[in-house]
Amino acid sequence: MADEATPLVRKGKSDGEGGATFSSSLGAIITCLASAIGTGNIWRFPRIIANNSGEKGCLQFLVAWVPFLILWCIPVLIIEYGVGRYTRKATVLSFARLLGPMYSFLGAFIVLTSFIIGCFYAVIVGWYLYYLVITIGWELPLTHADSAEVFRHYTEDTALPILTHAIIVVMTAGAILKGVKTFEPIFKVMIPLLLVLMFATFIWSMTLPHATAGVTFTFSADWAELGKPGLWVDALVQNAWDTGSGSGLFLVLATYMTRTHGVVRYSTIVPVINDLVSLMCALTLFGVVFSFYLSTNPGMPLAPIVDLLQENGPANTGLTLIWVPILYGTMTGGRVLCAIFFLCVLMAGWSSHITIVESVARNIEDFGVPRKLTVLGVTFIMFLVGLPSALDINFLVNQDFVWGFALLFCGTGLMILALVFGVRKFRDVVINEYGYMFDWHLPVIWIWVIRLLIPAQAGLIFVWWTIEQIWNERPWYELWRESMMMCWVQWAGALIVLVGCNLLLVKYWPSISYRWGMYRHHLQGTADKEKVPDMPMDSEVDSPLVFTDSTHAYVAVGADQTDRV
Repeated sequence: MADEATPLVRKGKSDGEGGATFSSSLGAIITCLASAIGTGNIWRFPRIIANNSGEKGCLQFLVAWVPFLILWCIPVLIIEYGVGRYTRKATVLSFARLLGPMYSFLGAFIVLTSFIIGCFYAVIVGWYLYYLVITIGWELPLTHADSAEVFRHYTEDTALPILTHAIIVVMTAGAILKGVKTFEPIFKVMIPLLLVLMFATFIWSMTLPHATAGVTFTFSADWAELGKPGLWVDALVQNAWDTGSGSGLFLVLATYMTRTHGVVRYSTIVPVINDLVSLMCALTLFGVVFSFYLSTNPGMPLAPIVDLLQENGPANTGLTLIWVPILYGTMTGGRVLCAIFFLCVLMAGWSSHITIVESVARNIEDFGVPRKLTVLGVTFIMFLVGLPSALDINFLVNQDFVWGFALLFCGTGLMILALVFGVRKFRDVVINEYGYMFDWHLPVIWIWVIRLLIPAQAGLIFVWWTIEQIWNERPWYELWRESMMMCWVQWAGALIVLVGCNLLLVKYWPSISYRWGMYRHHLQGTADKEKVPDMPMDSEVDSPLVFTDSTHAYVAVGADQTDRV
């Protein structure tokens, strides 16, 4: 990630750490919030909680969702932030430098997961662009049928999703290549404005007739739903989506942090704010749905409301986009406010997509590939891989389920990093000692959460879900949108390729490392053509593929001397 294109980052050195760093703690927090707040809160959380609601309410989902914030997301984010700040390298090289090259495939899987999510994420952000345009140009729909038809026509009957997808990808590439000056001022205004507008919208929705019934429904329980493993999978995955836990995004952002930035504070404050925003979005939409139904069907039973909450396009993908225009249609000047809302949501989603592309590109740049080539290549491939999601919304639902679920394995990979490195040593050296006096002290209980609770959660949930899928009425081996076999085929294919590449890399390590180092020297204009043939293979070369054989050696040297290890 080039210095001049890093959001809210300045050049210079701090506390002996070279390279670019965040200009202030406030700048770091705003960047983290801009990266995290977006589609996961506004589009995904309301539909996931609605999909897991029972006839009596949604509290059972919240009962599963809230503990995962404390027992999964925050502990994993502490690893992400700590590794990035300490190594100053992106995901793949962080795993290789801390654990050795044999573990590189774990970092690569995290990067691949973020990349694939970024491919269909751009399609969803493109939806916001479309709704911004039609909100400005056309009247807002006032009924559920009319609004649902707008969403269905756009996503299923036209090729416009391809166009909006392409526009978002081009905007992302252009913003990254142009640098921070092109979008930093926009995000500094749009992200706070979005939060203010969302809070104001939430307050307004609560003033609608019968809206409080939606709040009551949200906090009422249908305890039988807790017996479904799918609810627990959705709760964990959604919290990881909301907070970015396991995605590697914050590991890359943390490479621009110094020891003066409190990674334990950020790992706690940012995800808590994120989850509060998600809950506020859900309460807003539920209030609108209940108000609409009870106002038009006075005295009718509440059971059909569950259908209204769950039947908004394939897998409920249209819940937010269908009901937000209806909500603003009830306000004076609602069309203007609706346009501002979609503009802010577009900026929030775009900022998150920029962070995804940055995190993928930074991993490639760590191996010496020029930035411009990396960004153009990543965004072009993202456009191509995202095309099926733009053409078929059911394919998008499949990718969202499969690679959203993969965040569980990404978090597990980060747990493995801490375990192999040494959890106590990670806490003492990477977090507490390195951030001494500038951060909250990481307590000993975190060690036991990583050692016991994280593996227990991952194992129990995955095994329970697998057993349920096998005993499902539909054969487990069939390939359908959200089947176990569909997940396994994609995960296994990715792991086979990554592990294979990892083994080949390790086997041919000396030759690749030497030649790559020569290539980097050549790019930097430091290679002496007359002396290169005489340089022995075991000479020291500045190569990203040269790693320490001992984790202890890395710790002894220190993060600010990473490139010398």
